[in-house]
Amino acid sequence: MSKKENCLMTSKNSGYSTGSTNPLFAEAHSSSAQVAAKRQKETALENNLRSKATQCGISVPQEKVHDLAMALKKQELGGADFRDARASLVLFFQRQLGTLPNFFEMIKAEITSSLGNDEAEAKSTATLKLRIGNEVEHRVAEGVGPVDAINKALREALQPHYKQVEEFALRDYKVKTVMGGKGTESRVCVLITFGKKHAHTPYTVQGADANLEKASWLALRDAYAYCLLLCLRNDS
Repeated sequence: MSKKENCLMTSKNSGYSTGSTNPLFAEAHSSSAQVAAKRQKETALENNLRSKATQCGISVPQEKVHDLAMALKKQELGGADFRDARASLVLFFQRQLGTLPNFFEMIKAEITSSLGNDEAEAKSTATLKLRIGNEVEHRVAEGVGPVDAINKALREALQPHYKQVEEFALRDYKVKTVMGGKGTESRVCVLITFGKKHAHTPYTVQGADANLEKASWLALRDAYAYCLLLCLRNDS
């Protein structure tokens, strides 16, 4: 047997052939590339989280960066838009880190609307039950539209416990569709501008959900939570 024939036979018997790629090597290379790409994406998300935390004046412990980055991404995939809602971003960080005081907790909320012959007759009624500390507040309020009604009910429930809310008011309310399309559930993002009645430094919060009333509630919840957080900071 010639030297050339011997080399070809050895190559064949060992499972390799000239001019071809070992499938095991190709699979390992592909898997390694996927892991590297995944880690690169995660690193980008973590860097984005650190940047946003710095903008909010919040320090995130290194061991919590990854989990918070994933939580933020989940919120954004669900329709949350923090670009113009820095106050909600601050609250997001504090909730995740467990540093936000539990100012109030919604137990139950119901909204009913009636259609009249004109806008003046179209009314909504909000029934709200909140837990504030060791007490439960139950309020029913009527308003022009569901947002006005739930806002009134929330204010009435909070005022006996937090007099500061009387100084704050809803200044603007916007709704935008952030997801949707064929075969995809539409979701909305509600942006609320809130602030002291006679001050020029309002803040914006957001709430996102497939249901407009739920998204509006989430935004209002953040509006009052941030209001109380500001008052707490000013008092300390």
